[in-house]
Amino acid sequence: PAGGAIVLATYFLPWMRYMDIRSTLKRQVELELPVVSLLMWGLSEIGYDVMRIINALRKETSELVAIPREFAKIHRDFTTFNLSPDEAVLRETDNHPSKLFERLLGGAITISSIGGELSVHLSRTTQEILAWMKEPWEAYGRAVSNLGELSMLFLLMVPLVAIWFGIVQGNATYGVDMVTYFLVPLIGASLYFYVSLQAPLDKVSARGNLKKGLVGLAVGVGIDAFLLFKGIQYEWLLLALPIMGFSLGYGYSAQRAIQRKNSIEAHMAVFVRSIGEHIRTTGDNLFTAISKLIGNKGFGKEINMMLKRYLILSTVEEEPVPESESWMGKTIFEIMVKADREGVLRYDIMKRLAEFADSYYDAILAKRRGLYMFLGSAIASPLILVAMIALTYFVLNQISSLAQIPAIQQTPGVQFPPQAQALLQFFSVFQNVGQVIQSMIPGLEVAIVETGIIYGILLAKGYDGTVRNTFRIFELMVVSVIAVMIFQFIVLKII
Repeated sequence: PAGGAIVLATYFLPWMRYMDIRSTLKRQVELELPVVSLLMWGLSEIGYDVMRIINALRKETSELVAIPREFAKIHRDFTTFNLSPDEAVLRETDNHPSKLFERLLGGAITISSIGGELSVHLSRTTQEILAWMKEPWEAYGRAVSNLGELSMLFLLMVPLVAIWFGIVQGNATYGVDMVTYFLVPLIGASLYFYVSLQAPLDKVSARGNLKKGLVGLAVGVGIDAFLLFKGIQYEWLLLALPIMGFSLGYGYSAQRAIQRKNSIEAHMAVFVRSIGEHIRTTGDNLFTAISKLIGNKGFGKEINMMLKRYLILSTVEEEPVPESESWMGKTIFEIMVKADREGVLRYDIMKRLAEFADSYYDAILAKRRGLYMFLGSAIASPLILVAMIALTYFVLNQISSLAQIPAIQQTPGVQFPPQAQALLQFFSVFQNVGQVIQSMIPGLEVAIVETGIIYGILLAKGYDGTVRNTFRIFELMVVSVIAVMIFQFIVLKII
């Protein structure tokens, strides 16, 4: 054990930490890479060399953090340690976790050193990066959809295993507790970790309202206290009400922010192309072009709100970049403002920005198309779970009615062959199955509610990119509550 602990502490854990740091850096760099490559290409168009580009982009912003830090290291090596541009760049790109970053910057410094056209290389590499954006999101959508089908199979099998365990072992309480308080939460946690590790890195700035969430939680707890005072002790309802109150109060504002983000990303390409066409035909600067085009219904409500904020900020700030729930929308505005300030806001740059907006939105749509099956699984799972439990309950009750036979094998003077005795013993197991399953119903109802919570969390992370959107939990909890009511109605009819 001591040797194992030493190996774990001195080799395995540091190695895991090292790989985690490299993986995180790779994902952060590749998230920012399309934006940075566009900025590099725009600056190269006005004659910037590689080191001047690096110096211009080494300052961190709210949307760009990872790559500016890499650029800051290169600038430090160039200015402080007096390395040549080639050595400073290749020192950072050599064995970099992101091969795309290595190709972009390493290729740029190599082409510059031999007198090639830097802007041509950056233009071609930017096109490749924009085309690459869609691939990881499509793969993620397929992986999560497959997970949805597999998880539904697991979650549907576990309660049935508990029922059979309770029947065979004659210990219904242990079987239900094992499912409700161990297996279902364990499966949910495992599924969430899988989704988190598979998801490409994305920036979702939506925040929930904690105060409203706590108010909703307090209302749910208050209703629980009232129900307990009245003698109503449905375990599933006592669990569902506080969670529904908190998830609705906290997550509604996040849901609205995500809807605004989606609207911006859906209309951004149209807006950028309109600005580009206007600049090409009139030669106006950004402020004048936006002043003339603001209010266009084709831009959508949220982009028009950004344009109003831009016009207001233009009177008081040097770089008037309006805030936005969409990092893509804010970043495109930042590029336009920088290009306008440098005097390079041309049609070809706006065309490339529109391609970036299209590529990003296409990647998001690819993810959502891949998640349609998972969305259906999330909505259907509580209802299918109810159907499976009710069907098992009905079948076992029918067997129970057939098993209500006198213990004729104990009748004096009557002898049965071994095969018949085994059959009678098998049926005797089901004689009290109705009471066994009846005692399991409260725990199974809690498991149905837990299924809604699990799928709400998975749907928020997989579909919206953030678990802060607890409104998804509220939506799935509504489905679970309806499913439990249907279950109670079915059981009442069976009884």
